[in-house]
This record gives sequence, structure tokens and C-alpha cells, in this order.
Amino acid sequence: MVLRRPEKEAGGSHHPLARFMGSSSSALFELVIFQPLDTCCKRIITHQGRLLTAEGLSLTAKYGKIRSVVFREKLHSGPIDKLRSLYAGLKFGAYYKFCQRTAAYGLQPFVFDYIHAYHHEGFVSLIGSKRARALEFATAAAVMGTAEVIFIPLDTLKILSQTNPASLRSRSFLQLVRQEGFRLYRGASWTVLRNFPGSFALFGGSALVKEKVFHLDQYKDATLLQELLASCTGAVWSLTLSSPADVIKARVQRACLSPSHEGTQTKGREILREMLKKEGPWALFKGLNTKFMVVCPKLVLSFTVYNQVMSWLDAVLEARDQ
Repeated sequence: MVLRRPEKEAGGSHHPLARFMGSSSSALFELVIFQPLDTCCKRIITHQGRLLTAEGLSLTAKYGKIRSVVFREKLHSGPIDKLRSLYAGLKFGAYYKFCQRTAAYGLQPFVFDYIHAYHHEGFVSLIGSKRARALEFATAAAVMGTAEVIFIPLDTLKILSQTNPASLRSRSFLQLVRQEGFRLYRGASWTVLRNFPGSFALFGGSALVKEKVFHLDQYKDATLLQELLASCTGAVWSLTLSSPADVIKARVQRACLSPSHEGTQTKGREILREMLKKEGPWALFKGLNTKFMVVCPKLVLSFTVYNQVMSWLDAVLEARDQ
């Protein structure tokens, strides 16, 4: 099968191979640098109990409690051991991140090209010509965000490695798949509820900023600074909208294979009810501050590497074809 360059009028003039290589490169750099912060987020949002909203604790005590949740048994170890502990789940994280980024970055443009080529008039009649392109861009992202549900087993094993490694000891990946089967897909519905609005807001918000603030006709013409500002805006909207479903999803996945939860309810609605009862509504936004601290540097790296590698490889392939 020959990979052909899509039509430029669709706004996706990069070679398909360049898209996939750019997305894979962004996944590699993102994983190496931001895995520790991801582990911090997962350990905070899966912790059952109040942290910053705990009553009767000083600010210093709350900070100490957060440190104990994040570092656990390595709390009193040296800085190297603490850092190594935050790379828990790196193997499963690598599998998941490469699959996720390849789908989100690599395949989303293909879906956008298809929607733009065959359904553009429908979007124009629905929302008008000025906003149709941004809605197409967001819709393509939402479709790929929903499709990421097939990678849930890898995400589940990554979260368990980060938050409950005892449940995975002495079992290989193939043993886990054979023994657990479809239990690895627990939290699939919550993943969809997280990914669909999250991806829609991320790509749609970014597209709107490029159109309305920077007045760009072609998204690929955005400068590095414009790309960064647009992406950060979309990411803040995305994280805020997807946070409640993300918290519940992480707890469902953590509980599904945990020996300490054997025989207990692990359905999302049960976890939601207990969480609201014991921890309050702000529990739905646990770890959001940490996620916001990750957003800007993560997007600088992810989008910069993606765009730079894609542009470089696209130029190499174009020169070869001439």
C-alpha cells in the first residue's frame, strides 16, 4: 500500500509517514520527561481521603500528607530513589503512550481530511462557514478520543503499576491478559466520557483560538508561539471538562484488580456515590492543579517535537520524491 499525501486544500499537506513519525517522537519525549508527573497525578486522584480540603490540618501538614501519598514507601529515601519510584509503570506507560499519541496525533488528521472532504457542506449548514472548520477539527479529535478505548488494558496496567504494584507482582503481561480478560476493560465507559469531551475541547479550543484570535486560514501556518498559546487554551478547557470522569476512571481501574477491593463494588456509579459522600464534590477535581502544572511544559514538548519532526521528515520525503 502506498501512502499518499492528502490534498492541501483540506489543510493536511503533510505526508502520512511524517504524521506517524512526528506523533511517535512526541510520545517518546513526553513519556521520558512527564512520566513522574503523571504518576503524581494518578496517586493523588486515586487516594481515598481528603488532602488539601482536610479540616484541622496546617498547610505544612497538608503538604506532608501529599508527599506521603506521592512517594509512599520512598518518602524518607534519597532523591534518586524518589525519582525512580515516580517512573513506576514505565513499561506499560510506554506501550500506552505510543498507541495513544499515534492515534490522537497520527490518525486525527486523516479523520479531519475525510470529514472535510465529504461532510464539509453539512457542517457549514449546521453551524456556518466561519465555524465549520473548527467544529470539523474538534469532531475528528472526539472520534479518535473515543477510539482510544481499545487501549484501556494498557492504561489500566499502567495505573496499577503506579498506584497498586502489589496486584501485578509475579505475573507477566500475557498471564495478566489470560487471567483477567475483559476485567482489564473496566472503566471503558468512563474513558469514553473523559476522552470525547476532552479531545473535543482540546482540538476544538485550539482551532478556535487560531481562527478567532490569530485569524489563521490554515492551522498549519501557526507559528510556534501561536501553536503553544492555542494548545494551552484548549488543554485547560479539556482538563477541566474531563477531570470528573478521569478521577472515576482511575479509581475504577485501580479497584478492578486490587486484592484489597476483592468482593467490593467497583462500578463507576458506586464509586461516584461513595466519593461524593465521603470526600465531597471537589474530589471530582483531585489532581487538577497538578495537571495544570503539567499542561504548559508538556504541550511545549509534545507539540514542538510533533510539528518539528513532522515538518523535517515531510521535507525529506518531498525532496526524495522530486
